[in-house]
Amino acid sequence: MIPQLEQLYKVAPLYQELFPKQLELALNPNRFTASLTGSRAGKTTACAVIALQELLSNPNSLGVYLALTDKSVANIFMPIIRPLLAKYNIKAKITADDIQLSNGSKLIVLGANHIHKVETFRGLKLRFCIIDECASFNQKILNYLIDEIMIQRLSDLQGRLMLIGTPAAHCSGLFYDVTNNMEEGWGLVNWTVFDNPYMTKQALSDVELYMRRKLC
Repeated sequence: MIPQLEQLYKVAPLYQELFPKQLELALNPNRFTASLTGSRAGKTTACAVIALQELLSNPNSLGVYLALTDKSVANIFMPIIRPLLAKYNIKAKITADDIQLSNGSKLIVLGANHIHKVETFRGLKLRFCIIDECASFNQKILNYLIDEIMIQRLSDLQGRLMLIGTPAAHCSGLFYDVTNNMEEGWGLVNWTVFDNPYMTKQALSDVELYMRRKLC
C-alpha cells in the first residue's frame, strides 16, 4: 500500500471503500465541488462514504444528503449506508429522515422535490451538504436551495457543498454550467463507469451487446 494512503486510512478508514476517482472527489480541497458521472459509476457510494466519514471525524456535527425524492433516499441511498454501518461497526439510530451516530453527529436524508421541505433547513449550521442527481432536479428548486438556503447554512463552519449527478437530456441549468466549467469557484471531478473497478467488466459486456445489436 502507498504510505500516504496507509496513513489516510488510519484517520479516515471508510475511504478504503473508494476507488481513485471517488477518492479524488473526497479529498478535493475546494469547498464547492461537483461531479458529472456515468450511470453505475459509483457516485452514490461516494456520497455515502464521504458523508459518514465526515461525520465520524467531526463529532456533534450536522450534514445533509438530498436526493430527488424520499423514495430515492430509501431505495438507493439507504441500501448503501446500512452495509457500511455494519462493516465498520458504526453505532447509529436510523429513522426515515436521519441517521444519528453515537458521537453526536447526524446525517439528515431527504428528498428535496418540494420547496416546503427545503425551507426546513433554515437556521441550521451544516458541516456539509451533498445533493445527488442534480441534473434531474427542478431547476427552480435547485437554484433556490443552493443560493437562498444552503450557502448560508454552510457559512458558519465553512462547510462543503457537493453537487453530483449523471447527464440529463437537457443541456442547461446550474449543474450543467458548473460541470462544463461555465461557473467559477468549483472543484470538478468527473468519471465514468469504466473508472469503477467493480463495474468495468459488466460495462464492457453491455457495450459489446449494444454494438452487436446496432450492427445487425
